Amino acid sequence: SGANAEVQVPEGFESQASDWGQTGGADPLKQVMAIAAHLHDEGGYTDGEAPFQRYTAGHYVGRLAQFVGGDQIAGDDEQFAATMALLANQVGVPARVVLGAKIPDNGVVRGKDVHAWVELRVADGTWRTLPTDQFMDRNHPPDPHPPRPRRRPRQRLLGPRLLPVRRGAGRPDLWHDQGRTAAHP
Repeated sequence: SGANAEVQVPEGFESQASDWGQTGGADPLKQVMAIAAHLHDEGGYTDGEAPFQRYTAGHYVGRLAQFVGGDQIAGDDEQFAATMALLANQVGVPARVVLGAKIPDNGVVRGKDVHAWVELRVADGTWRTLPTDQFMDRNHPPDPHPPRPRRRPRQRLLGPRLLPVRRGAGRPDLWHDQGRTAAHP
């Protein structure tokens, strides 16, 4: 049972959540939306193709530390979704990453067909999709000549905040209930 497992979170995520979410005031869900807006506005989308090969795939602690603490926020939906969910959890909104694929006509699913998105738990206990266009802009590539590197956060181990993954789950297109407040753990 994964309910008691520990999730590694890169050091600095707590302060990033606080800094990026501050315009949301005291409401955790509004903080999540402020964090999403920051990732959307400051992040660059790349699948790691030329000239952005240094932005590798993955959502392990080191990659997420580089994603948030490197010279610029740059990655694909995997890094954006994992970071968004971890930061939402940091401000008290339960969040999880969901992976799914759009099956092509030939029925063969390849890596390019698999996508990650975020679901947030609202007050009634249901999970609602946070539209990816709220925290990621696929049409905004990273700067090919970024400014000097930012401070690179170190990793640390936090308590039992989990990101359950539902493989193959259907992907709702809309956040159906933005007016509700998030449930607090």
